[in-house]
Amino acid sequence: MPIRVKIVGGTVAPALAACAALALGTCSCAEPWTVHAPAGAPRGTVLRCDVPARCESICGFVPGGGLAVWTFDGKLVVCDAATGRRTFDRPLPDATMPGPFHAATGRLVLLGPRSAELWDLAAPPRRLLRTDGSRPGRAALSRGGGLLALGDYSLNVYDAASGRLLHEIKPPPDPDTGHDRGIGDVAFSGDGKLLAATLRGRETQLALWRAADGKRLSTFGLSVPGERVYQFDVLGLSFDGGMAVVRETHYLPQPSGHRDVIAVAGGGASRAAGPVRMGSSALVCDTASGRQVLHLSSRVTLAEAGRLLVEWPEGKAEMHVHDLAAGRKLRTIAACNQPAVAAGVLAAAMPLDRPSQRHRDFGFWELASGRQVASVTVEDWYASAEALSGDGRVLLLDSSWRLCAVDRDSGRKLVELDPKRHLDRVWRFVQPTFSPDGRRLAFVHDAQVGIVDLAKLRPPPADRSAAGNGPPAGNDPPVGNDSPAGNGPAVGW
Repeated sequence: MPIRVKIVGGTVAPALAACAALALGTCSCAEPWTVHAPAGAPRGTVLRCDVPARCESICGFVPGGGLAVWTFDGKLVVCDAATGRRTFDRPLPDATMPGPFHAATGRLVLLGPRSAELWDLAAPPRRLLRTDGSRPGRAALSRGGGLLALGDYSLNVYDAASGRLLHEIKPPPDPDTGHDRGIGDVAFSGDGKLLAATLRGRETQLALWRAADGKRLSTFGLSVPGERVYQFDVLGLSFDGGMAVVRETHYLPQPSGHRDVIAVAGGGASRAAGPVRMGSSALVCDTASGRQVLHLSSRVTLAEAGRLLVEWPEGKAEMHVHDLAAGRKLRTIAACNQPAVAAGVLAAAMPLDRPSQRHRDFGFWELASGRQVASVTVEDWYASAEALSGDGRVLLLDSSWRLCAVDRDSGRKLVELDPKRHLDRVWRFVQPTFSPDGRRLAFVHDAQVGIVDLAKLRPPPADRSAAGNGPPAGNDPPVGNDSPAGNGPAVGW
């Protein structure tokens, strides 16, 4: 049975204002956001980090309870996630940008104009590797964080723990011109045994190497029937590397400093060192033969370390789950808009029951079985799924510029953040990032960094069925999309 959650927003009631003041950590100046927290929230539930300059992006949570951020003046800063105090502050060379980050090990790649660095940000932070020479256009970390690949006109594979160079791979020349070709994008397979890269030229090709010894296994061209595509990037590989997912990419002028994450492969990550815009075509190819198994004109994301592919066609109230290794569709889920995927769970908005509906229902489905395990109802038609915690238990909603975190099991609204407003301008919350264990949530607002301690707000396991839904949602029978919204109790503060 769905749970109804009301998002307040607007002016803060006096009781909530007092509760918000109690929940805030100690800071020297007023907070740039308004906090709506449940009654009795302990002090320090929501705090602002001591970042010495305006924050440009969040790198991620590091082992040991830290949060790594990147500032506009080119500094790498690590703050204590429990107190917000700064524990590490280091300026880096001009035009250096953060690259892939591996949360389990705390390893961060920094890409500069003529060099690349690999840092271990777990206390105490230390630099593991620095390379000098040509610009490293693309970088990727394996799912376990043990291998690092850097690509420009050659592909170098390093041992991330020691910084030792394992292989220097030279891509085959362009068959049309005989010239050397640059590396377009890099990605590891989920098991870390294979490495794929796109090769630029008159025809974009995908090459596959064995990560252990650098032996090239296959090379084949990429194309979209009936279209002229200038560039493809690797969205990811299946867990065993048998299938590759590539996405059409257009290189267009973007604002200065713009960077876009373009690949997440089996838990590792790859980040572009230049401006990109994703195209509309995704191809699933057999890496052994180069045969195109699927051509998807919709948005896709990988899940379960590259074992599953989730596709959501634009304008349709359905999502398709594919077995990536087999290249076939497993099931269809009645959901719409962009989903949030984590821990084998998919959360997304459910189709509207009627055009005049003023609330929005969100469902939680198990990817392996397609079974719907829970649903919540939000009294805001504009709400959308923003992110899902690493344990799949907390759903973060973006609701009319506000952020709202909802506990899946109890349906309780854990916290709501109202943005700063000045005249006609509203500062949005950007880059909401969960810690790997789902206990904390970090965000950037007006170039300042905040952290929410969700562990202090989540109800104890014994109280998570107090909303009237019986046992925890993970043990509930399937809930159909035709369940009348609002039949559950009104859960709130």
